[in-house]
Amino acid sequence: MQFKVVNQFGPQWGDVWQSYLGSSRLLQVKEFCSLDGTLSESVFLPSTDEDWENCINDDFMLDMITNLKYARKIQAMNPESVIFGFIIDPKPADIEDAVGLIGFDIIDGDCEISLVTNSDGFPGAFKPQDVSEYGLFDSYEFACGVRDKLRRQYSKDPNAEKCNVWAVYRGSSLVDAEV
Repeated sequence: MQFKVVNQFGPQWGDVWQSYLGSSRLLQVKEFCSLDGTLSESVFLPSTDEDWENCINDDFMLDMITNLKYARKIQAMNPESVIFGFIIDPKPADIEDAVGLIGFDIIDGDCEISLVTNSDGFPGAFKPQDVSEYGLFDSYEFACGVRDKLRRQYSKDPNAEKCNVWAVYRGSSLVDAEV
């Protein structure tokens, strides 16, 4: 499991949040737990040797942290931020009896854009009412089906072409020994 520490997008954004809900047609979303990097901006980018030792040093993944202890350290320096754990392309065994699992996002191949919460919609793949109150899909099987439809039906869309399912966990419910 890896981690992101983000400034969570949500009701505290006032009119911007209300405008988002209206334009996205995701009126049921009460807490934004999507890992979309443009809506819930990461507070972490490596700058020190210690940061580099604790990030995923790969294309498009530098704002992702490899361990919960370091994610908590980054969060402590950014008190308004929240931690989310995630697994990219989880297998069923990865999510069985998972503590803190809140749903499944579909993120583009650049690990930045959620195709669930930050798009003009993909009517052939899912409907706004399929999205949970967290801005995620509840079911792993459903999320995998949507991913497959996106790749097939929207193959010319650069975000859909290489999208992946991400299992998303609430950081506050994770225990160091479990991750």
